[in-house]
Amino acid sequence: MPSVLIYFIPASWIILIPLVFFISNIIFFISLKMFNVEENIKIFKKYFLKVFLSSFFSNVICSILIFFIGFFTYIIYQESIYKKILIAICIFLSIILNTIILKNIMFLNLKIDKNIKKYISIIISCFSASYILLFI
Repeated sequence: MPSVLIYFIPASWIILIPLVFFISNIIFFISLKMFNVEENIKIFKKYFLKVFLSSFFSNVICSILIFFIGFFTYIIYQESIYKKILIAICIFLSIILNTIILKNIMFLNLKIDKNIKKYISIIISCFSASYILLFI
């Protein structure tokens, strides 16, 4: 349980913020290249901050949910398999939340095909989810 607290210590965010920024934007650029989107560098320059902010926001929400789940399952069950299952559900919800934010809010004015927009959102969300929280 106390290892979850590392996500709320400001010193750990010095490492985690650049890591989320790097992963989400590299995946965004690779997915633009993968779908052969025209003017991919121009799109990347315009949307890289939005991609980072949505990934960071969904990871923070996921961390807060996992903190409370870890706290209450530690009190009730004293370390059980239920905690890992609930954390996996929270990470899945984080992926869904990030996909919705990217597709419906951040990429609202992006002038590419609707399906490509959806696939790019899903790819970014899957790769930038906070899977490290499963090992806590």
